[in-house]
Amino acid sequence: MDQKLATYLDAAFAPYSDEPSVQETKEELLSDLLEKFHELKAQGMRDEDAYEATVNSIGDVSEMLAGHNKERVRPTRKTNVSSKKLLGSDLSGSDVHAGRFTYSALKGADLSNSDLSGSVFESSDLRDATFDGSDLSNTEFKNAALAGASFKGCKLHNTIFIRSALPGVSFDGQTLVGTVFNGAGLKDTSFKNAILRSVSFENTNVKKAHFDGAVMDKLTYAVLQGLGATLENVTVIS
Repeated sequence: MDQKLATYLDAAFAPYSDEPSVQETKEELLSDLLEKFHELKAQGMRDEDAYEATVNSIGDVSEMLAGHNKERVRPTRKTNVSSKKLLGSDLSGSDVHAGRFTYSALKGADLSNSDLSGSVFESSDLRDATFDGSDLSNTEFKNAALAGASFKGCKLHNTIFIRSALPGVSFDGQTLVGTVFNGAGLKDTSFKNAILRSVSFENTNVKKAHFDGAVMDKLTYAVLQGLGATLENVTVIS
């Protein structure tokens, strides 16, 4: 059944195999599905029943993929930033307000202390990129690969991480207001000692994220609790 679930996901993600964040997202989803399948088995379900229940539980994934297909944007020669390969580039201190980075190769790039507010990073490879000290308010990361990225001291008001892979990324001690993590991959993502207000985690698996010592409003707490997050040592505020 493990292979059957893997095959199911391979078929579901096949149309998006050219996206830089797809493999990471698919692997994390498979891990989550296998965990759920074996939990159902441990509860006494037969293999086929547990498989069917597991697949039926991921209706949100199907919706996510449909939205992914609808929102995908082909690279365009008109957008100078998106057409360049910028691996490891030093872009620190840049003023790229409302910039558009589509299908950009920015792995390892230094974007620290920059004004990136209102920008869009869509289907871009941002692994190991550095955003430390940058203004990311109203910035959107769509289907982006962000493993190893650093966000120390960033302004993260109304920042959107939609269907982006953030495994192991640290938001420790950060203040997140209106930040959106809908459909994001948050395996081992850390929010320790962070302040979270009106943060959205729709269609997101938060069970492997870390919130120890975080301070959050009642709504954010209720959402995370409903999603099965571990919320020990969390402080809830009005």
